[in-house]
Amino acid sequence: THCISSAASDVYKRQIEKRIIKAVDSTDGKIAGMILWETRGNTIEFGPLAVLPEYGGKGLGKTLINYVMEIAREKSIPTVEITVVNLRTELFTFYEKQGFVRQGTAEYPHPEKLTQPCHFVVYRKDL
Repeated sequence: THCISSAASDVYKRQIEKRIIKAVDSTDGKIAGMILWETRGNTIEFGPLAVLPEYGGKGLGKTLINYVMEIAREKSIPTVEITVVNLRTELFTFYEKQGFVRQGTAEYPHPEKLTQPCHFVVYRKDL
């Protein structure tokens, strides 16, 4: 079992609101997963989404995404987006099963740091 808590981080100059949601195992207090999200105008962008391997396949990632979508609804924000590195093709199906639709691609912001070519795939869900 887990509980979800939210801790605010800094609010950036361009009215970007960032938050981290952590899923904590209630038996030992270990952080089982987390998701970072931020509001940009009429969209909530989230990612990274991370779940420890021992908690994988138990619905925790889906729970974290649903929590972000609940926040979007409460704030009357109509769109939620995630960008996924194109090399993580196994994630495409996961997000599509959650109702996200592929929108296109975006360049990696720091190509000089790459060890192999890659780009982002943008997924969006309208609420």
